[in-house]
Amino acid sequence: MDSVSNTAFVTLSRLRPRPFKGGGLGGLLPFCGVLFVGIALAQAPGAPAARPATGSVGRAAAPVAAAPAVTPVERFALSDATAGLKGGGPLYAMFELEQGKKPLSTLRCELYTELTPTTVANFVGLARGLRPYIAPELPGHKTWVRRPLYDGSWIHRVIPDYMIQGGDPQCSAIADCGGQHGMGDAGYSIPDEIRPELRFDRAGRLAMANKGPDTGSAQFFITERATPWLNGTATIFGQCEPLDAISALARLPHKSMNMPIDPVIIKRVIISFGVPLKPGPTPVRKP
Repeated sequence: MDSVSNTAFVTLSRLRPRPFKGGGLGGLLPFCGVLFVGIALAQAPGAPAARPATGSVGRAAAPVAAAPAVTPVERFALSDATAGLKGGGPLYAMFELEQGKKPLSTLRCELYTELTPTTVANFVGLARGLRPYIAPELPGHKTWVRRPLYDGSWIHRVIPDYMIQGGDPQCSAIADCGGQHGMGDAGYSIPDEIRPELRFDRAGRLAMANKGPDTGSAQFFITERATPWLNGTATIFGQCEPLDAISALARLPHKSMNMPIDPVIIKRVIISFGVPLKPGPTPVRKP
């Protein structure tokens, strides 16, 4: 077999016997004939050795490098989340929403980078596709991906006189909530950053949803009114407006588990420094 060239191995490796009808050897004869010819050609004197495929004359094609596997990160700083952003000043998140392919009001949220840097870093990293999370479309498989988590996801919970909630990776055009909206997370949790000077004393508070202490991950909610019973239970990391748009969202017709009848889609989340891209009628109130 030493005299068999690489060409013969490539040719033989691609041959497969095909199904045939009837008995006897009739179905195997064509395969055996091809097998004999392939070996004969490979052993023929002067047969040229196999050469690497080329992209141009006399030049071997460069090997294609495999993409590095995406893995989780334990530490993710605000500098990691804002890498590449230009400008300075306050950091904002702009939620572009739509329903039935029609645009809704854009929500503008100032993020509290100094008071809650870990929470803001996590949110911005997920929004910009810089922090890895577990792909929701592959249930049962811990496949980490790095892409904008919130783009295309749903506002999956609306409760009048209370809040609106979103950020469940399972609730999107990809995963369709799987009948369990509000149960998904990014595959990890972050610690709480509850500050006494940040209280649920007004509408528009942007906070992390959780299942208990130090279980925040990807889901967030925005209050429609003051909700003092939440003080000390969830991390407030931003302030949003316009308030009338939040109120309108909280009052959308909904079905079981407060899910809007017609899905409200977060088309995209834009993160930027400085003033909001589309200033609202009133400034964002400070804590």
